Amino acid sequence: MERGGGASNLKMRFNLASVKAGTVQLSKELSGTESASNKLIAYPYQIWYRTLETETDAEGKPVRDEHDNIRTYTSEPKLLEYDGNHPYVNVVYKDSARRLPYQEHYQGASGATYDWVYFLKPGETAEINLPENTIDYKIIECDVDTGIYDSVKVNGQESPATQVYEGKGRSDYGITYDETKDRPTVIYNNHVNSDAVRTMSISKKLYDSDGQTELHYPDNDTVFSFRLYLGSETEDPNALPLANMYEYHVRDRNGNFCRWDAANQKFQSLGKNNFENLTKDEKTAATFTTSMNGSISKIPAGLYRRAP
Repeated sequence: MERGGGASNLKMRFNLASVKAGTVQLSKELSGTESASNKLIAYPYQIWYRTLETETDAEGKPVRDEHDNIRTYTSEPKLLEYDGNHPYVNVVYKDSARRLPYQEHYQGASGATYDWVYFLKPGETAEINLPENTIDYKIIECDVDTGIYDSVKVNGQESPATQVYEGKGRSDYGITYDETKDRPTVIYNNHVNSDAVRTMSISKKLYDSDGQTELHYPDNDTVFSFRLYLGSETEDPNALPLANMYEYHVRDRNGNFCRWDAANQKFQSLGKNNFENLTKDEKTAATFTTSMNGSISKIPAGLYRRAP
């Protein structure tokens, strides 16, 4: 830098997390899979905190010790909830004023009921604004399916289960109380068990007017459209969200991956049924995405879509 008469400038970029005093950043990560469906899963969290309270007498006046200092104590654990008397206390997306989805009462697949649960998806970061008199806090990930996730780490360290629901295959994972200045960020990373990854396939069959003769592409080029709804177990099964820009592949009757032939406006088989055997360009050509409204278009009879 140069000392100038008001003409000097400095522009700086850095990748250090900027966390305001008294706030915590909660991030969600997944490892062990790169499935596009990761972004659809919402994970439930409870946020607990303890505050510094003033000891009062029967008349509500502060109690003082022998040195005339006001006596204080640590409160019982409290759940972070939205309170109209404290509008600054909230849980929002990082660098945004938009609140995280939440439920005042949430019932997990284990049957356990949780109060004041906030939902965060992989790749997202939340900023938690705690009350001003907060001493320390802890965060619990609720109702984790231990059949899908074989480990849970918090800030790189293995997290033990804080609650096990016997016979349900579910557990809660949490961290101990700590001050915001000593632990301003919390990163939950769930590792996906490789045996738990599944593939969904949708096929379309078309029969001639006799109801017996199956028609196949390219002999019959009738095409069909689908609309895909996908959601996690934390969402209302009667109102699943549309699969926005969700990746999928199209295969022929022999299981070979297809690309879209724009010149002829039809699918063309690549002649390979193992995705790893495709070249980089072939992998790109064989990967499609739904529209923002979950639309999958121009699928002929005899071809089927396959989503990881």
